Amino acid sequence: MKKFFLFCLIFMFLSVTAIVPSFGQKVYTVKVGNYTLNIDTQKYRGKTIYVWQFWPEEEKSSIPGIRSAKQVREEFEKITGAKVQIVYTTWENYTPKLSAAILSGAGADVVYIGAGEKPTWMMKKMLLPLNRYIDFKDKNLWNAVGFRKSTVDFFTWRGQVYAVANIYSDNVFPFILYYNKEKFEMAGLPDPLELYKQGKWTWEAFFNAGKQLTQDTNGDGKIDQYAYATWAVIQPFLFTNDVEVVKYIGGRPVFAMDDQKAYRAFQAIYEMDAKYKMRPADWWTDPQGRFQKGITCMDYWGPWELSGMRNALGKKLGIVPFPKGPNSKKKSADMADGGAMGYCFFF
Repeated sequence: MKKFFLFCLIFMFLSVTAIVPSFGQKVYTVKVGNYTLNIDTQKYRGKTIYVWQFWPEEEKSSIPGIRSAKQVREEFEKITGAKVQIVYTTWENYTPKLSAAILSGAGADVVYIGAGEKPTWMMKKMLLPLNRYIDFKDKNLWNAVGFRKSTVDFFTWRGQVYAVANIYSDNVFPFILYYNKEKFEMAGLPDPLELYKQGKWTWEAFFNAGKQLTQDTNGDGKIDQYAYATWAVIQPFLFTNDVEVVKYIGGRPVFAMDDQKAYRAFQAIYEMDAKYKMRPADWWTDPQGRFQKGITCMDYWGPWELSGMRNALGKKLGIVPFPKGPNSKKKSADMADGGAMGYCFFF
């Protein structure tokens, strides 16, 4: 099995915005700032590189001055003569199908992984360490590609880096608690952002607001306005109460949630549903759409939703970090997508 490294090249092109390629060269040279990359195109010509993902290919970048994933892929194919084949799955099937493909050698080359795959995929050698291909000590390369240090550090296992992301990806930015300012005003509640600035945006304030925002607005005896819904059910309560899910002792992962702080986080989730009924019974059904329609008053999700939220709510939209837990010593501790791209193999 012959291995070639693609991922650094893809991210290199993501960060380059003013290159006029001269296609057909055996060695293609790209200079970004003080970094020069020489691509041996003969290694790639005629090859098919399989990239696995569960989201549609981006045709237009949401970040000004940055080219889209489709533009990057097409340029890479022209320069190298390789074919980049995107393998789509659903979000639910992504991890099991990809795991099976990697272990069977079925052709997964560039993959997206999140916190849930660390450190299992590293320990089982399902990913190749990137240090053999990337000089992570080269600051010129860091500046050219836009590597994000927090992600590089997170996916470092026993001194080896297994996945990377760059600053041009909205996946690496914190999630946002979106809230409807009008709903809070109508209920006579303080603005969450003002509470946050005062250091008073806590779980207690969140639940106090939630009890008042959960209402039967038409008097038919059924709740038709809920305080909150999100697909991220557990993580924000764990992170904002300083809970460690896994600790590493002697380089080995150890379960770390047998802790009073974790108990309080799960108790808060239970009370949110059973005691205060702040979420719809089918809370997993389109939480973003429900928030935009005013059925829910708060929604905790990624920054990629920001433009859609603004279009739907306009001046009624408020954004704030998730409220702070009773055991937290931090000002805030929002979750992020935690995802990055890793490299498996290439035949």
